[in-house]
Amino acid sequence: MDTYKKGDVSYEVAKLDEEAQGLFALLGQAMVNVRQYNDKIQLVQAGATYIQGLFEDKLTDEAIIDEDTEVETED
Repeated sequence: MDTYKKGDVSYEVAKLDEEAQGLFALLGQAMVNVRQYNDKIQLVQAGATYIQGLFEDKLTDEAIIDEDTEVETED
């Protein structure tokens, strides 16, 4: 039995109309997607942090610039 709780009140989804039941199923799938995407985001963030560490290990003193110096670039 599917139930939906709002505040202190619980609803039996099967007793709602067809549209509400479809929306409940859609909401359930959306919640699953959110959890999956959050997992993927954590993996991407971990990968980005790892790559940043690898990159920063490659920084050299020869590449240091004075941030006060204006550098002109051509578009």
